[in-house]
Order: sequence, then structure tokens, then C-alpha cells
Amino acid sequence: MVNHPVHGLAQGLVLQWAQDQRGWVALVVFVLEQAGGDVTVQEWLPADRLRPASA
Repeated sequence: MVNHPVHGLAQGLVLQWAQDQRGWVALVVFVLEQAGGDVTVQEWLPADRLRPASA
């Protein structure tokens, strides 16, 4: 799960991990559901913005 600072919670997929000045970050792809059509987003996010998906 992605806890995006603007869009809130969304299910996502981690594509890559890396370390930068913030610590661990993940390249994540997720879908935002919007009235005009869904949008796919790919973004580097700090690890503290991620959590495992519930089963």
C-alpha cells in the first residue's frame, strides 16, 4: 500500500529500491482512480510511505 501525501492510500507495486539522502526509497507504480478515467503513476517515494498490502 502506498500512503501518498496528496492522493492518500492506493495499492501499488515496488519496482526498485535505492538509498538516497532521505534513506531508503522505492520506485512505485500505482493507479489513481479518477472520475475522468484512471491514471497510472510511477514515483520515487520514501520507504515510510509504504506498507505491506493486507491479504
